[in-house]
Amino acid sequence: MAPSTRLTYRPRTPPSNLTPGEADTIKKSRFFNTYNAQNGDKSLLSIAKAQNIPYSTAHYWLRQRHQLGSPAYRHTRQLARRLGRPSRVTKSDVKRVLRAPKEIRTQPLPAQLAIHEIDISERQMARKIKEYSRNGYMHKATYYKDELSPQNEADRVKYGQIHSGKSIDDFWK
Repeated sequence: MAPSTRLTYRPRTPPSNLTPGEADTIKKSRFFNTYNAQNGDKSLLSIAKAQNIPYSTAHYWLRQRHQLGSPAYRHTRQLARRLGRPSRVTKSDVKRVLRAPKEIRTQPLPAQLAIHEIDISERQMARKIKEYSRNGYMHKATYYKDELSPQNEADRVKYGQIHSGKSIDDFWK
């Protein structure tokens, strides 16, 4: 018979949350209720210490409640549209690249960035061009030669003379 494993000690991870994150609504609500009940008798620092939260967090929560109202009592991370630091590329930078003369616009993107003196990576500029210009369709310009070479022109004329009387259906037979 196999030995019982119920008596074997198996260490587990502690039940506390080890990763820092946004405070739950209970902690925020408890702070707001305590702050409202004080009526200016205690300072914000003493209320924050009593609630075991940093002063800067308490100040931030009050400012957030003043701006948002009741949604400040809940998690607010989903309210932000763009998280992270602001981009170094402005819309005017993208317009300057897209509206450049043809001689500049037909060059590779790193060369264009050097000409316009924009100090960002090629990938970031490509992403912003896509974002600000309807998926980059304004940036895609066709390249064509104005004149045909004499050999190409002669070949086209010959092809047209050979197939002049044929319709589209004749090519599919």
